[in-house]
Amino acid sequence: MRFEHPENPEWAHISFCLFAGPLEQDGTSLRAKSAVAIQPGKIDRSPTGTAVSARMALFHTKGQMKVGDTFTAHSIIGSTFRGKIIGEAMIGEKTGIVPEITGRGWITGVYQHMLDPDDPWPSGYRLSDTWPSYKV
Repeated sequence: MRFEHPENPEWAHISFCLFAGPLEQDGTSLRAKSAVAIQPGKIDRSPTGTAVSARMALFHTKGQMKVGDTFTAHSIIGSTFRGKIIGEAMIGEKTGIVPEITGRGWITGVYQHMLDPDDPWPSGYRLSDTWPSYKV
């Protein structure tokens, strides 16, 4: 299986997986239930802005959504994110969308990240037990 990502052909992994319920339509509004699994095996309690944006991009490509149309995703606990296509943009040679996402989120923590100027790994590193290498 191979996954194509606009302008980034080296990226061949999946870190999020959307389980999408049946699509319902009411005029220019679409809605569906969804669950988003995140590595290493967690289910997000929100529908996630990433998944809503990605799904709207797919709907746009298939002609199911156009600029101004909306999509509402309902999570497994009933929270909702509403997406709206507010424009189109070129991503390399492909037409993409400019999404607007609204919803409500809650702070689950406050983190401070610092970078020591003497750090020999300023770009970070990956731990194989958290983000294993997959052959796709």
